[in-house]
Amino acid sequence: MKKIRRIIIIISVLIIVSLAALVGYHYYGLNNPEEETVGVISEDIVRYIMPSDIIEAQPKEKITVTIIAKSEAEITVKLGTQKISAKSDEGAEGYTAFQAEITMPESKLEVDSLGRITVIASHEGKTFQLAGPKIVSGQEMTAEQTSQLLPTAQDGETTKFDIGNYLPEITDDAFRITERLTTTRVYTPTTVYEYTPYTGNQMCVVTAAYADTKPIADHDDLVPYYTPLAAGTMDYVTGESSGYNVDEDETEYYYNLQSGRKIKREAVQIIQKTDMGNNSLSVLSSVCDGGELKITLSSAWKVPYDLNYTPQEYYHGYRKNYNVTSFTASLIEFTFHYTDSAYGTIDTSGSDVVSSAYWSVDEENKIAKLIMPLKAQGGYYGSSLEYDANGNTVITINRKPVGAYGAVVILDAGHGGSDPGAAGLNDQVRECDVNLLVTYAAMEELQKQGVTVYLTRYGDEKMLLEERKAVTRSVKPDLFVSVHSNGSENPESKGTSTYYFKPFSFSLATNIYNELLSVHRNNFYYGRQELYNELADAVQNYPFGVTRIEDCPSVLIEIGYVTNDEECYKLIDTNNQKLLGKAIADGIIRTLQG
Repeated sequence: MKKIRRIIIIISVLIIVSLAALVGYHYYGLNNPEEETVGVISEDIVRYIMPSDIIEAQPKEKITVTIIAKSEAEITVKLGTQKISAKSDEGAEGYTAFQAEITMPESKLEVDSLGRITVIASHEGKTFQLAGPKIVSGQEMTAEQTSQLLPTAQDGETTKFDIGNYLPEITDDAFRITERLTTTRVYTPTTVYEYTPYTGNQMCVVTAAYADTKPIADHDDLVPYYTPLAAGTMDYVTGESSGYNVDEDETEYYYNLQSGRKIKREAVQIIQKTDMGNNSLSVLSSVCDGGELKITLSSAWKVPYDLNYTPQEYYHGYRKNYNVTSFTASLIEFTFHYTDSAYGTIDTSGSDVVSSAYWSVDEENKIAKLIMPLKAQGGYYGSSLEYDANGNTVITINRKPVGAYGAVVILDAGHGGSDPGAAGLNDQVRECDVNLLVTYAAMEELQKQGVTVYLTRYGDEKMLLEERKAVTRSVKPDLFVSVHSNGSENPESKGTSTYYFKPFSFSLATNIYNELLSVHRNNFYYGRQELYNELADAVQNYPFGVTRIEDCPSVLIEIGYVTNDEECYKLIDTNNQKLLGKAIADGIIRTLQG
């Protein structure tokens, strides 16, 4: 009997040891690398997999998986028998977006049997494996549903599109709003620009209402923590530079500034250099009104400044370096250059957004920071910095929206007048007209929810970019949305997209995008699952002029392509314009209630 027990114990021990060795082999990456089943996850190499949980897919549909990982890594996506190498932008640095397109099998049964996607990351001689989203089959269309697809444009069919026939009646209230915007515009063009060559021993004064700046390094673009400098800000000039702007198709000329940035030459005036000396900041007042916090500071000089959001992770995507997956900051900090002292207490007790405020001064490098922790992580809704009539610096931290009712929203119908935008159906449809009609539809939906809506234009008029931005700074809305229709040299381009620049605008861009994509998939292209992936141009980071507004979350949306005949017919349909307007409004409401 004892002998039998010994044999059983020995066999049990051998089984346990074998299982432990097998588990260790897989967990610690000691298995055959050809099997690629390493159970190790490294957040230093791969940060995000999007989608992360579930993807609903139809047979034959093409789906896209995005992996945010180190640009030097090799990323492979595996699903069933398919192995696809994920692609990223050439020349990307740091973390970047890798994308892999996967085609679903032909039957629902095969889709259901796929299970989870596997992401395999190779970096510096090591291979890591991560579990990706699970594939589940979406609901298939019945024959009756398929027969209800919207009609498409016929070859040779033409439509005479006249915006005058479609404009809704404007109420007296809308006219009063138009008058208010006309009388509150603060944009005034700068004086006639005269170039002054750099000779050394020079300073500059910002003359534009708000002047964007870039890092001096040629490879850097506009960055979200370089706040536009208000008129009157001064800095030392250290040289000149130029660079070709691919987006604007023009060469831009800059003065390089000692604070580490460059500014367009036409945005400043050159003056004789004067030593700023020991600049000091002091708090004159801090006032909270309805959750908004206004801080007034005295300063000997109007020094350059930055605004950073901390901590916030960015990744490279769509040719730009500052894409985000969410706004994660727990504090904001204003940095003032050439300043070696700052003092004064700021009362934040009535603010909806910040919990406190304190100074941090680096006397040696003459850097003063005003640091304001947020009451909730990611709970920041924009701010502004300007100079009052006495030359004091005034910082305003916006209030938290308290829901849809009573919120203030600006809708900006893109283009207009002599700037028609893209054209469709043999130039019979102008983008600016479609933009305005959908904007009206969105306004009507928002007003039903108690939202106060201002439009930057109410008819076919041209507005300069700076005018649109000045209107926004004047009205001080809770949100800003610029409505556009897309154009492409490829007549088959289709779908919708949204753009943000500041990380705190990401949520607004995402909420509107999800609603617009639903209209495209469930109405414009109902039942045509083979096109669903083409419709998703996605949420992208891009420094359009209107997305660089700092006062509130601001986005630019593309509701569809007027250069695609089939999609253009849909965009000029009144019922579809109402669907798109409601989608925009629903995305805004969700953001306000978030």
